[in-house]
Amino acid sequence: MLRYCRIILFFALLAVPPVLAGSGDAGKLSPEFVLSDVSGASHHLSDYRGKIVVLNFWATWCPECREEMPSLKMFAQTFGKNDVAVLSISVDRNSDDLKRYLAAFPVSFPVLRDDSGDVFVRTYTLTTLPSTIIVDREGRVIRKIFGKIDFSSGPFIEMMRSLIQGAGSK
Repeated sequence: MLRYCRIILFFALLAVPPVLAGSGDAGKLSPEFVLSDVSGASHHLSDYRGKIVVLNFWATWCPECREEMPSLKMFAQTFGKNDVAVLSISVDRNSDDLKRYLAAFPVSFPVLRDDSGDVFVRTYTLTTLPSTIIVDREGRVIRKIFGKIDFSSGPFIEMMRSLIQGAGSK
């Protein structure tokens, strides 16, 4: 029964269009977390202080997450040299599924494992996959984006350019 409810919830979440939310979290300090990447190395969010951080929560079993991954990869290749860090956070419980996916579709940015869902649910109170959180250089939440987005779209790129140039990060 629980599995059936999860399946219904998953498909219900797919019907939700992406939402760019300033949210009540905007301007608040992003909660600290520590997650390991697929090779076992620990990453603290605070390790990236001084950079604009794009936190992208996803799962290999989520079709929309897989659809947005190529644009995230392209974004990271383009903006990763501009004081921007992309951290992909997988909520997959099965590490073998994640490793198989990354072997077939390698990325240049860290892929962190949140297999308990603790950071996804408890730290950021997220319910939608994919979800993206933008954190400024001082560690404050700038935006929460719920649902699939195109990281190469004009509005997203303009927002990131503005943050890189210093506007909007105060």
